[in-house]
Amino acid sequence: MLLVIFILSIVLSKKRFRNYANPLILFVFLWMMIFYLDNLRLYDLKVVDDETISIITIGIISFVIGAFLASFLDKYRFSIKEETENFSYIFRYRTLYVLALICIVYFFGEGVRSLILILRGVSLDSIRIAVQGSNDSDFIKNIMSNFIIWPISYMLESVAVVDYFLGKKDKLLFSLNIVIIFLRVFADAGRTPLMDFALYMLLGMVYISDEKKVNIWDKVKKYKYLLLGGILLVIATISRSSTTVWRQLYFYFGMSPVLFDYWKGQVDMNSLMTYGYTSLNGIFFPIIYVIKNIFNLDYPSLFKASYDMIARTVSDWVLIINQGRTTANAYVSLFWYFYTDAREYGIVVGSMVYGFIMRRVYAKSIINKNIKILSIYFLLFQGLFFSFIRFPFSKAYYVLAFLYMLFIIKKRKC
Repeated sequence: MLLVIFILSIVLSKKRFRNYANPLILFVFLWMMIFYLDNLRLYDLKVVDDETISIITIGIISFVIGAFLASFLDKYRFSIKEETENFSYIFRYRTLYVLALICIVYFFGEGVRSLILILRGVSLDSIRIAVQGSNDSDFIKNIMSNFIIWPISYMLESVAVVDYFLGKKDKLLFSLNIVIIFLRVFADAGRTPLMDFALYMLLGMVYISDEKKVNIWDKVKKYKYLLLGGILLVIATISRSSTTVWRQLYFYFGMSPVLFDYWKGQVDMNSLMTYGYTSLNGIFFPIIYVIKNIFNLDYPSLFKASYDMIARTVSDWVLIINQGRTTANAYVSLFWYFYTDAREYGIVVGSMVYGFIMRRVYAKSIINKNIKILSIYFLLFQGLFFSFIRFPFSKAYYVLAFLYMLFIIKKRKC
């Protein structure tokens, strides 16, 4: 069925929208691949309950309906028109330099410490486990990290690549972004910064392909950074893995239904229904956190129950195979967040709204193609690509990244 939907999503899309940047095409392809890998049951992967597969399928179809609804409105009502006003958007480069330097100073110490450990023979896998197991109780550091550094670093990745392809092509900004990416990789032994960077570079190729008189050698130069990022990603994966890379990649893309199934059971067992707190935790958390600490209040009970359950999906490692000790965390997918909010109704409504927004912003980015809408869509696309892990708007740093992004973009008259 997903194969039919995937083909229809391509056939029914306008020619200019038939690319991997289209959220509908990407989302259906991603879950078609996940279902295929899950059905293979390689490495003794656990069997997922049929009800769980049905619920996920409902979520996929709801996302598709939302995307097609946005497409319908584009054609018949509320159509997106090309902006013809005599203004343009530019980045506040000096502000970006300052923010990038702040991030470099923050990540430098941890990055160097991790690099020394690696040179001494400690694996990236061991460093990653140690970082995830640490519990920093420093209030100021937590504020700095969650509300400033992580949002800025996420924002910078999107902005720097957009500028590289369709902006001023500021070499200093791009170079500072590369430095931050490497420091983040060594700081917590994570692969996400490199994967995000490769993803953004691929997205950039889509948007310059429509430009006239693009020199082929310029494309080659841009691809070399993508190739470098891919090589480093492979090296990081191999060095972190105590098993084969193929086995790890299989679980990476195939285990999401298993973890959704387990944590769905935990939600049902605790009779937890959070009415939006879970999927929109990234919006609620900064507001409630600030109010709580200013007025010395307790967290609302439902919000705390939601927050604690989200935290458990990261801190608790769950067996994903029938025999053995292979465990995983976090990969519950966006559908778990919608399910925790309002069960099947939450999945239908949440997925449909998400699909509508993604398709609407994507169409606007193709039609208007200015650095503001592109920076926003790049970050939205990153969240969609990794939505088989979590719903991106459940993370505060992801939501705050959009706020910082709006601050560093200004409008000027042409």
